[in-house]
Amino acid sequence: MNNMKQLKCPSCGAGLSLASPYEIVMECPYCHSQVINESAYQSKDNSVEPNILPFQMTEKDIMGVFTNHLVGLQDSPSDIFAKMQITSINKYYVPMYIFQGAFRAPWTAKVPRQQKRVGVVDGVVKEIEELVYDYVNGEAVGNFSYNSVPEKEVQDIGIDLSTLQNLGLNTAKCIPLSSLKIKQEDNIKYLSPSGSADDVWNESAQAMAENEAYVAAMNQCPKSKYSNLPAFARNYMEFRGHKVEIVSCSTSCEMRKATLLFIPIWRIDYKYQENTYYFISYAEQDEKWTSVYPKETGSIQANATGEQQALLDEYNKEVAPANNFMGWGCGLLLVAEILTIFGITSFFETLKDANFGWYFPVFGLVVLIIWFVIDNNKKKKFGVDEINADIADRTKKMEQASLDYKKQTSVRFLQSKAWENDTPLNASDITSAFMSSFASLQTPDETNKPNAQVSPLYDSTTSNKTTSNSSTKYCKHCGKEIVAGHIFCRYCGTKQ
Repeated sequence: MNNMKQLKCPSCGAGLSLASPYEIVMECPYCHSQVINESAYQSKDNSVEPNILPFQMTEKDIMGVFTNHLVGLQDSPSDIFAKMQITSINKYYVPMYIFQGAFRAPWTAKVPRQQKRVGVVDGVVKEIEELVYDYVNGEAVGNFSYNSVPEKEVQDIGIDLSTLQNLGLNTAKCIPLSSLKIKQEDNIKYLSPSGSADDVWNESAQAMAENEAYVAAMNQCPKSKYSNLPAFARNYMEFRGHKVEIVSCSTSCEMRKATLLFIPIWRIDYKYQENTYYFISYAEQDEKWTSVYPKETGSIQANATGEQQALLDEYNKEVAPANNFMGWGCGLLLVAEILTIFGITSFFETLKDANFGWYFPVFGLVVLIIWFVIDNNKKKKFGVDEINADIADRTKKMEQASLDYKKQTSVRFLQSKAWENDTPLNASDITSAFMSSFASLQTPDETNKPNAQVSPLYDSTTSNKTTSNSSTKYCKHCGKEIVAGHIFCRYCGTKQ
């Protein structure tokens, strides 16, 4: 606490008080400089100097990672960039203690085995097999490295703990926190550790290291010969006593080094259709952690034309009797086979004795062949396969057009820099162009149907990206060919 009283601002010399002895950085209330509390890292047994990984990704970089991430998600809405509003972009430094040391774990295990002996059973001398146990000793030794973070604070930000603790950190890029020049405009939020290195070690890290030692001891134990069986068989054998288990294990861990490392984190919060979502990324490299994002509620599916639907309805009407024949025929044969197998009556008992019941599956196969021939002829008659192929092809084009639209608006989104002034992207021109080209892949019968859900910006399968009744145009910025009537270039996003 004395160190807290002596803490002074290096810029103006004002005395400062801390809300917590583990508070990392505070702002001077007089000159607004950011002050590092060096005394927060001194523990009883270990002098822990905090290291830090500087932010390597700029705001422009992280926005590029963010948009690419959403574009790559198949179930994110196609209009997400046209209707998104960035509400905040924050930098965080998350503290992580890295404890390293060695462990020893002497253990004793009980190992079952079958043993034969000669005994008397009901007055008869017999060879008896019985279950006995051998006791095996060993000692597991090794090194441990365990990461500890302030769980509540990290979870409040939205970071998954298991991902954070398993992150491959490039410690070669670490620099001492005291050497970092913190600029006021950086606006970085520091999370404080859960306590000193000794506090965190005693409260949680030592127990985790001891658990790691116990797991190492378990791995050294002999394996049961039933360990490779399916779970239900292995559980049954273990229930019968065929289980290898440790009966004693004394673990001891020695913590030799504690490192406090601050990890850079970007978090982007945004709104889409009045709902709030967030994106989190590790800021030292292009590695995404967590993303709570909006998902498309419906699927992209092209509809049959009026003529195609009429043919499909006629096909279903004509093939229905064959389907009924197959269903009832196979059902009756199945019932007859079950009755024969169990010999329900004298008649079925006779069939069972003659082994006749096993012919019912053959009869069922004949029924299926008859149904297949009838159905195949009906499909050829009405062109069902061709109709389905056409619908699938148009669906694929719509999916590609939706992806192209998302890519196009993502480029415009980045160029607009909407996140700097906290205003939504004015994408009315993009949206109107997107909607006006809806008929390029939809049929006249589809345009008013509610389940024709996605309107493509253009037909991506057309070789020259132009319609038959339009002239060729070129982008005034990049010079690449564009579809006449479209307002934005699909390559560079420039407004025409």
